[in-house]
Amino acid sequence: MRHATLIALLALILVAGCPQNQLDRLGASAVTPQLAISSTQGDAPLTVSVSAEGSISSNSGALSYLWDFGDGEQSTEVVATHIYEQPGRYVLSLRVTDANDEQGISSVEIRVAGSGAVAVVSADPTSGAAPLYVQFDATQSQVSDDTIYDYAWDFGDGATSREAQPQHRFDYEGEYTVTLKITTGGGLEADTFTTIAVGQNEASLLFDGSSLATLPLPLSNQLALTQYTIEAWVKSDIDGGTLATLGDGSLAIELIPASNRIRLQLNGQTAEALTPSLAANWRHIAIVCDLATDSSPEPVEEPEDGDGTDSPEDGGDADGEGGEGTDGGEGDADGAEGDADGGDGEPEPEQDGEDDSGDGTVGTGTCVLYVDGVPVTSVATTQPLSTNRLTIGFGLRGKVADVRVWSTARDGVSLLATKNSRLTGTEPNLLGYWPMDDGSGQVLRNLTDGFDGMLGMSSANEPGADPAWSLEAPPL
Repeated sequence: MRHATLIALLALILVAGCPQNQLDRLGASAVTPQLAISSTQGDAPLTVSVSAEGSISSNSGALSYLWDFGDGEQSTEVVATHIYEQPGRYVLSLRVTDANDEQGISSVEIRVAGSGAVAVVSADPTSGAAPLYVQFDATQSQVSDDTIYDYAWDFGDGATSREAQPQHRFDYEGEYTVTLKITTGGGLEADTFTTIAVGQNEASLLFDGSSLATLPLPLSNQLALTQYTIEAWVKSDIDGGTLATLGDGSLAIELIPASNRIRLQLNGQTAEALTPSLAANWRHIAIVCDLATDSSPEPVEEPEDGDGTDSPEDGGDADGEGGEGTDGGEGDADGAEGDADGGDGEPEPEQDGEDDSGDGTVGTGTCVLYVDGVPVTSVATTQPLSTNRLTIGFGLRGKVADVRVWSTARDGVSLLATKNSRLTGTEPNLLGYWPMDDGSGQVLRNLTDGFDGMLGMSSANEPGADPAWSLEAPPL
């Protein structure tokens, strides 16, 4: 009677929802093992009672049973009792064999708790400028009579780890609470925490006219952008040079500080704009292209100064008869005597954005060049962005930082709102973000899910091609 009562109790516990057994059928076996157990966790020493009386086979004949308690002990009884003396985590398995030698296996995990656990965490360093690499260590955590089954780290920035000695990179300024929870084999838990202080790094890349940086783009002819924005901060020397070029040569942005000019070249077209104070000042440059539109912003009037550009005295008046132009024709571009259609001199070259078909249509979109959030010039375009590489600084003498590539056409308001702020890398439509504030090394980390950039054209040290690191940074 006592034996029958025990079996009924075990079956009741199993049906009532004990931790689910993990059944491992051997092929299409006729045997269905049924493992019933009194308890799957508790303090050491833990006594468990098990039964296989619910096991069945579609074949006739008697069944045999083999219990493996996971601690080196076994039993062949249909009903058995076992004591787990030591704390730990065990897999108890039941193998049932019928008269035709077909088998079925079922198993369950047993957790035997010990006397206690203490979590201990160390970190090196605990403070520094972003990006800050910190080595963590939990191997000094103490478990007197068991083993540590799991380490669960939360770094406070959305990242986690299950390693005993993880390394983590903190990309952004702030104070982070890093927590550690250890779990023993027997199921005991202990936790602790430490604090990491991350400051803002001040750095940029210094280009000497022959060095460059390479930023991979996840684009191709099959994956091209009809809307995009490229932004960068630059502090040019008086010599200036090329700030950025696309890998296929379709786009180039050139700074000419000696004449206070900035030049945009796109798919064979060229446009220039007067931009005072280009040398020795941090300026925010952006190119915004949108093939969904075919209209340019209102022309930007160039201020009159003594920088060597045409003035009303030497190049003509915007409203009347002009003086002699640089191409030999008299007058200006607004229709005075000597313009591109007539006059005393040679015909002027066709201006960007014009077409000799007479209808004024060049393409289906416009690329606008912005300086400090203000549009300064534009060109028409029909070509989407499909290159897989953006080259920075090749031909430039100056500093560059904080390069951003978007898969959308941003406007002046958006540019002004974020140009002086660091991004997280998770902003919508942000295709690539290279802060260039690493301060050392060959890799330019990309804070989006895209590819990291590199100094020169590879991750190897390339004297002559690699720009230097500068401790100066733009006003972010």
